[in-house]
Order: sequence, then structure tokens, then C-alpha cells
Amino acid sequence: MRNNPIPIDLAATARRRLGVSTPMAILAVALATAAGRLARAAEVTSSASSASPAGANATNDTVHWNTAFPWSDGAAPAAGNTYVIDGETVDTRSVSSTAAAPQAFAGDGLRVTAGKLRLWRNHNSSTSTQVFTAANFVLAGGTLESTAVTGTNQTTFASPVAVTAASTIGLAGGSFTNNLTFTGSLSGSGDLALTMTNSGTGRQITFAAASPGYAGNWTMASAATANKVVSAAAAGAMGAGAATVGNRINLTNSVAGGLGTLASITLTGTGGLVLAAPLSAASMPVAMATTTTVDLGAGASAVGGLTIGTSAVAAGSYTAADLAALGYGGTFAGAGTLTIVPEPASVGVGLVGLLLAGTRRRAVRRS
Repeated sequence: MRNNPIPIDLAATARRRLGVSTPMAILAVALATAAGRLARAAEVTSSASSASPAGANATNDTVHWNTAFPWSDGAAPAAGNTYVIDGETVDTRSVSSTAAAPQAFAGDGLRVTAGKLRLWRNHNSSTSTQVFTAANFVLAGGTLESTAVTGTNQTTFASPVAVTAASTIGLAGGSFTNNLTFTGSLSGSGDLALTMTNSGTGRQITFAAASPGYAGNWTMASAATANKVVSAAAAGAMGAGAATVGNRINLTNSVAGGLGTLASITLTGTGGLVLAAPLSAASMPVAMATTTTVDLGAGASAVGGLTIGTSAVAAGSYTAADLAALGYGGTFAGAGTLTIVPEPASVGVGLVGLLLAGTRRRAVRRS
């Protein structure tokens, strides 16, 4: 005997579960559900600055990024919504403890199109550490800035950063060390300007994650009286763009391959390049003004060409003393070596020359 399958009326089942009796009613329920989801996934813009007043005792406990105050809908950030800073300064919650709990933005996305997201530190004693996270964080023309009052501050932004338009990352304030570390990767093609407007005893911006998806160009400069540090602390940390290093910045290759994926490095003003770890970048040219500095570190590095002022350095291996002895200008330090790899075109011309010379010699022997 063959068992006949029991017929299932899917429409009837749906009507029973939804508590409605007609197909039109089912459609109405579905549309209402979709509309509710769209309403919950709103985009909320900033409407007021939540910037804290200056001073060691400043506080912003009622107006920070996770409160209703800065946002146009009058509500605290919530999951399902994306938030946009569009011209105002919005602060994170101000903390003064030396080991503050991590701060996570409560929305599902945060985009800075103009204005500033300020990682605010109200701290005036010993070293303070703080970690910030924001899901789906985008720099789309605005600024992300780590600002301190006094004390020593170690700030980490632990989320990936998408850069979709020319934007700025900065350090400001603080009387002592003020460091900002990115442990999430960069992506996008928007250019990044790095600024350090303060002149405390230590300033450093560190990129500590590989960023193969980032193709923007870099500019960096400091208004301080001594050089500050921009560190590539993971292989490929700064992506595939070109880097222009300006006044009072030492661009530092902190690990092997840290700067190796950049298209080029140009040193201007009083900028510097520090090869704390060897740099192997045979296709990356380096150009330096005669007022700039290169520290070769202690290892063997290689680049795809070196220009000092208007003078191109010939292919070969050089110590700091060798480069200084050329008389082209610039300042060189370190016990390491720098190999200048000839350009592919030069290699090709050399090979053609060798082939022609060999052809002539064979012709002479035949004659």
C-alpha cells in the first residue's frame, strides 16, 4: 500500500500564524513589518556640539556620544540606527580614571562627514589608558581626534576605519605623553591628514593592523617643537598610497614591512624617516628635501630609488656616512645600510647594452 502525502495549505498556515484571514491581509502585515524595520534603521544626524569645556575638571557626563544631547532625534543612540556627525564636535564620555572601562558607541554605525569625533580624556595624574570602539565607523570628510587635558594618556581606537573622503586624524592637548593607537584596519581611498598640534614630551600615532584595503594618500605634520612619531606597527599598516611627511614628524617603520606597501615616501620641511626595523621596498622611491633626516637603524634596508633635493643617488649600497659624503644635503644616522635598487628601465637599458656589446664582439671575431 502506498502512503499518500498529507496536503499542506501553506496560505492557510500563514493566515493562522499571523491571525489574519485573507491574502491581502497577509500582504498588509508583511508591508507593515518591513516599514517597521526601515523605521528602526534610521540615520540620525548631530544637532548640537557636546564638546567639553577646557580645564582639568571639565566633565561631559550628560552630553557625550552615548546620550541624547548631541543627536537630532532627541534620543540616546540605539542599535539599528546609523549616526552622522555633520559639523559639530561630539565627545566621548570624559573619564579621569587611570584604567577606564572600554567605551563602545551604542549605535550600529557612526560616520563623520564634517566636524569632529573627539576621544576626550579628562585626566591629570599618572598614565591613563582607554579603549574606544564604534561599529561601522566611517571618516567621510571629518576629523577623529584624541584630546587630553594633562597627564599621560594611552588611547586606543579598536574598530576598523573606512575612509571614503579626505579626512583628518589628530592629537591635541595634554602636557605629557598623548598616544593614539589604531588596532583595526583601514579601508577606502580617501586621503588622510595626520596632525599633532600639541607640544608635550611625547606624541605618537600608531597603526597596528594590516590595511590591504586602503589606497588613500597621507600627509602628516606637527606644530610641536620636537619631532613626533607616526608608526607603522604591522606589515602593510598604511596601505598602498603615497606618504608626504612634513614638519616635525618622524615616519617610523616599526616592524618589517610596516611601510613596505606604500607607493612612495616624500620627506619635506623637517620631516624624517626612521627605519627602526629594516625596510624592504625595492619598488618604492624615496624623495627627501635637503632639510630632512633618514635614520637607517641597525639593519639592511632597500628602496626603489633615492632623491636628495634635486640629486638622484646612484644604485648601490650605502651607509649613513656614505650618503652624507655625497654632499647632496640631508642628515643621515644609524648603523644600518640602505641599498638603492636601480629602476627597471635602467636595468633594461643595461641589458640591451650588454647584448649589443656581445653582438659586436662576435661580429669582430667572425671578420
